[in-house]
Amino acid sequence: MDKIAEIREALEKIDRGDFSEIAGAHGKAGEWLRFLLDELDRLRAEREAHAETTAALERVKADIATVMDQLADAIDERDEALAERDKLIEVLRWYAEADYDHKTMTDYYEDDGEVFYGTELDLDRGQRARDILREVGVTVE
Repeated sequence: MDKIAEIREALEKIDRGDFSEIAGAHGKAGEWLRFLLDELDRLRAEREAHAETTAALERVKADIATVMDQLADAIDERDEALAERDKLIEVLRWYAEADYDHKTMTDYYEDDGEVFYGTELDLDRGQRARDILREVGVTVE
C-alpha cells in the first residue's frame, strides 16, 4: 500500500470512531508529515517546471507566428517580382516578334500636325517598354 493510501485509511478509521489507529497514527504523524511535505515540494517543482515549459512554448509560438508573417511577406514579394518579370518578358517578346523585315504600313499617328505612317513597332516608338518599366517601378524619361 502506498503512503497516501495508508494515511487515508488511518484517518478514515479515526473519522468513523475507530480509535484503535490513534496510537499508530500518532506514532507515524512525523513520518507522514515529512512524506506529505516532500510530496508537496515535488508537486510544486513539477508545477514550476510545467509553467516554465508553458512559457517557453508560448515564446516559440510567438516566434513561429513572426516567422509565418515574414514568410507571407516574402511570398507576396516573390509574387510581385514574378508578376513584374512576366510583364518584362511580355514586352520583350513583343519587340522580339516585331516585323522588322516587312515594313507593312499598319497605322499612322500625328505629331505637331505631321502624319507619320509605319509598322506597329515604328508607331510605338518604345512607348510599350516605357509603360511596362514604369509599372514595375523603373524611372524612365
